[in-house]
Amino acid sequence: MNDKENKASHSRDTDKKQKVAEEEVRRTCVYKKYLLRKFRETP
Repeated sequence: MNDKENKASHSRDTDKKQKVAEEEVRRTCVYKKYLLRKFRETP
């Protein structure tokens, strides 16, 4: 594998990691909102 291909595949991996990280953040956000709502609803 030459240098250019190596860099390209590395940036693809980085993109994938970035997407995974964003997904994690969004899931955490949704989960926190859910917990807050649940917490408010409990008497």
